[in-house]
Amino acid sequence: MTFIKKAQNFINSLSFVYAVALAVALIWLIGWEIAGFFMLVGFACTTLLLQRNATPFVVITSLATYCLSLKQIPESISTGRVPAEAVTLAVAVMALFAYAIFCVVYHKIKFPRQNKKFLNLSNSFAFCLVALALGGLLSDQFSLENNAIVVVLYAVLFVIYVILSSGDVPEFKKLISNVIIAIGLVVAFEMIVVICQSSDPVWFIAHKRTDLGWGVTNNAATVLCFAVMMALYVCLEKENPLYMILAAFFAIMVLLTMSRGNILALLIAIPFAAVYFLVKTKRKKTMTLTVVAILAVIGLFVYTNQKLVTDLFAVMFDKGLENGDRRYLWGYFIEQFNTNKLFGVGFFDPVKNVMYQPHAILVHVMSGMGLFGLLVFGYHYYRKYIVLFSHGSTFRFFAVLTCYQLFMYSVIDMDFYMIYQNFLVLGVLEALKQEREELGKTEQILQVPVWANAVIVMLGLMLVSVGTTFVSSAVVADGKWGYCLWEIDYIITFACYVIGGVAIFISWGNLWRNNLKYLVFKKRKKVLTDKN
Repeated sequence: MTFIKKAQNFINSLSFVYAVALAVALIWLIGWEIAGFFMLVGFACTTLLLQRNATPFVVITSLATYCLSLKQIPESISTGRVPAEAVTLAVAVMALFAYAIFCVVYHKIKFPRQNKKFLNLSNSFAFCLVALALGGLLSDQFSLENNAIVVVLYAVLFVIYVILSSGDVPEFKKLISNVIIAIGLVVAFEMIVVICQSSDPVWFIAHKRTDLGWGVTNNAATVLCFAVMMALYVCLEKENPLYMILAAFFAIMVLLTMSRGNILALLIAIPFAAVYFLVKTKRKKTMTLTVVAILAVIGLFVYTNQKLVTDLFAVMFDKGLENGDRRYLWGYFIEQFNTNKLFGVGFFDPVKNVMYQPHAILVHVMSGMGLFGLLVFGYHYYRKYIVLFSHGSTFRFFAVLTCYQLFMYSVIDMDFYMIYQNFLVLGVLEALKQEREELGKTEQILQVPVWANAVIVMLGLMLVSVGTTFVSSAVVADGKWGYCLWEIDYIITFACYVIGGVAIFISWGNLWRNNLKYLVFKKRKKVLTDKN
């Protein structure tokens, strides 16, 4: 076997995934992310000479973010000066982005056949870029420059998705699941290092002081939740109880992030995952004993270290699930939406010129892009729904739980600017699309009668109309910044948009997909045939 053939086999193996993960962890540990980033980009570009698929791009792009530490960025950034390291890093990022475009051209990447369908996931993603560009239009806060920043961020994600949807990555389902597990290992390693370096680990964990350079505990928790589900999937595929232990380790690390939204989402998902796993596994006795052993070890630790556990979670329990700040924040941004319902008010604070953070994806879309953005992003989520429920399989079940983790978290926290988490979700969706093609699954998702879909669409339009014309009258409560979300007008407005929007997106999508599309295209085809 020649050297080039050996290199190709290594790049297309899982060993390559974990080798890159190890390199990323070491780069982060020693703080050489600038040099390390260039090395990763250079290696990725070099692989183009060895093979004609995008496997190294997927692996390196997925993992490169996690080598960014705080060690190279000096304190001068707080003074407003841009450090030289940040400029160098920006060049490396642009090089990686250029490599992504080069992949598309060099490999002559084309969309799979299914991506040529009308209004598919790819097209809906492109429409989201239009909605982002128009965010705040007709508002005093509209800024072409600021909107361009947001569009570019999502355009990078879109280019990455183009490569993911090219279909030229072999065994993509296997690749993306192991990439997510490798990322979970890197993130867990970085968390352990940071915690051990602190002077008081218990206080450090309890007060969420972990900053890994590329993100804080909330960001780490989301990725670790993904890793829990993918570890369970691989465990079921390989029937190897070691992956069950790995999933439990990732879940414990999620708890140590003290990210309440992610912990809540994981605790809701785990019972469903556990029941499904124990029903599907062929080694029921071995897996059951493994689960019992894990629970026994955790229970014994909690029993013998009650004070430690109490100290760790004291701050989180004191705050509860919601300490009131979000209610006022959401109310404030809904009021912003009321000032410009069609296109919203954009994404940047006009005074501080910093990105808005409403900490809820629905409120963020409504306030930033208005009804137009709600329509476009709603259809984008519907297309994701199409992919997630287009067929049944083991991977599909855990893919649903993976996507659910981010969606559940984004309902009460940030998601809008979390590019790397969304990248992993898009990777999972693409793996599902490829699996569906391999299985030949094309059945319709919802078998709902035409008349029922039509009625639901009309009811949805009515609710959205009520929400649009309903003028909120909330006032500042007790001198606090923002508006109280629990005012009855906010409850009515919010409920109308949520219920009405969901009804429209799902029912109209089913009408088009199952009935209208064939009628329209059939007539168009007949007209073209008659002309010829």
